[in-house]
Amino acid sequence: EHYETSSYAKGGKRSRHNERYWGLRGEWLAAGLGATSCLGGKRVSRPREHSRYLEWVDRGGWRDDDGDDDNEDGEGGGDEEVLIDFLTTGLRRKEGIDIRLIEEEFGAEAVNAILRGSEQFLERGLAVREGSSMRLSDPDGFLFSDYITRQIIYE
Repeated sequence: EHYETSSYAKGGKRSRHNERYWGLRGEWLAAGLGATSCLGGKRVSRPREHSRYLEWVDRGGWRDDDGDDDNEDGEGGGDEEVLIDFLTTGLRRKEGIDIRLIEEEFGAEAVNAILRGSEQFLERGLAVREGSSMRLSDPDGFLFSDYITRQIIYE
């Protein structure tokens, strides 16, 4: 089964690890150099360079000296970031994204922008709309997933 742009599984044995962070507002804890966690709707990335990582650990990890969140990538948990993350991960999946859920969580304006941004890909068969879901076609849409997703996000 080709269940994600770069993932295949036999007999429905998908990666449970990946399923955790593909969902809306999923939470996970990751450890180690360059790892990214998402807790309480906020992503926290650890430093990718060994010396900076050791300094980060010595300071106490997620908090810097003044008690503020210490986020290597500066990613927040605001609605725009959450929506972009949901689109980026959702469009990689065989199931795609749930338009109705996006409207409930982010409003009609977000849905209209997504539909405008995806119009050309729907027309070319690179994306498919079925009921309240939209997904990329397999294999053509998956092959161009990064480009398609960027175009939809920046609409």
